[in-house]
Amino acid sequence: MIEPKFKAIGKPCPLCGAEMAKPVADHCHRTGAVRAWLCVKCNAGLGMFADNPDALRRAADYVEHHAARVLMPEDFVRDERLRACVRTEQRRARRRLALLSANA
Repeated sequence: MIEPKFKAIGKPCPLCGAEMAKPVADHCHRTGAVRAWLCVKCNAGLGMFADNPDALRRAADYVEHHAARVLMPEDFVRDERLRACVRTEQRRARRRLALLSANA
């Protein structure tokens, strides 16, 4: 049995680590069993992959494989202010990947 929703508010999402302002009950689409409280984005992401662990693994492999190409903003952004924004987003993405890897 999972804890009541009000106790999950403000806690970190077990997948991405973001603070859950509006926790959503994640459930198995096959059985209907509730698994845990997740943030809205992570719950939607799992739903998009239809709870398929193989598809989720392939998606993670895809992101990791293509990360090297994305980590070169100077190749596609000429404006230095935009480059700084891209670098900031890349740092955030790397932190999210590290959190997900640590939770795996």
